[in-house]
Amino acid sequence: MKIIRVFWFLIFLGAVTLALTKSTVVIVTPEDKAHLYTRTIEFDYLGWTLNAVGVKTGEAGIGVTEKLTLFQKHQVVVRYFDLVRQLEDVTGKVQAIYSDPSIKDPQLTAKDDLTQQEALQAALGRLDPIVEDILQQQVAEIVIKLGIARIGEVLPPVLYHTSATPKSLITSPRNKIEQDVSISLMADLTLAETNKLEAQVEEKTGESALVVGTGGIGVYPTMVMRTSDLSWVVNTIAHE
Repeated sequence: MKIIRVFWFLIFLGAVTLALTKSTVVIVTPEDKAHLYTRTIEFDYLGWTLNAVGVKTGEAGIGVTEKLTLFQKHQVVVRYFDLVRQLEDVTGKVQAIYSDPSIKDPQLTAKDDLTQQEALQAALGRLDPIVEDILQQQVAEIVIKLGIARIGEVLPPVLYHTSATPKSLITSPRNKIEQDVSISLMADLTLAETNKLEAQVEEKTGESALVVGTGGIGVYPTMVMRTSDLSWVVNTIAHE
């Protein structure tokens, strides 16, 4: 009996040892080291995609744009990008106030601008799905007219979703220009948070680190940032 017990004990010990060996994470590459600081703030592509598909399904179900004339569609798009331009202006004012060290109470100073910013964001949120549908249709029609859609249909359908796009952590060796790390991060990270992350990653990896913004991401539906540049938006939709 003792021999049998010893035998099973050795089997158990071997299995545990193997499991521990397999689960040991060896942190070697710059990317491994960077992930130590980014795991909790990395962008959730799966969650974003599922949400975007839900939004697109809702847009198709409503069918608002089908009731609009070409002139009305034009007016909606022009109005939308004018509101985006206003939002960019007021957001710039708010950022300038909050970055001015001489202003003791930036929230109070920026009170009116913050109210306007909130109102513009709400208005744009209501128009986002309508404008997305209009531009998707127009890009698809152009693709068909150009003969790019060989069977008379654009497959997969042109779909994009306006969204705050993720930031990206990039690292490079200090002695040459070479991208060692590229990690997508949450879109709403503050300047203080990105500065702290850069410092942590540089100390851990010994490389130069920089967090940058992104404009459009090649997922499906295409992720496109909100901007007042209509030409850029259309080009990004078509390209992605």
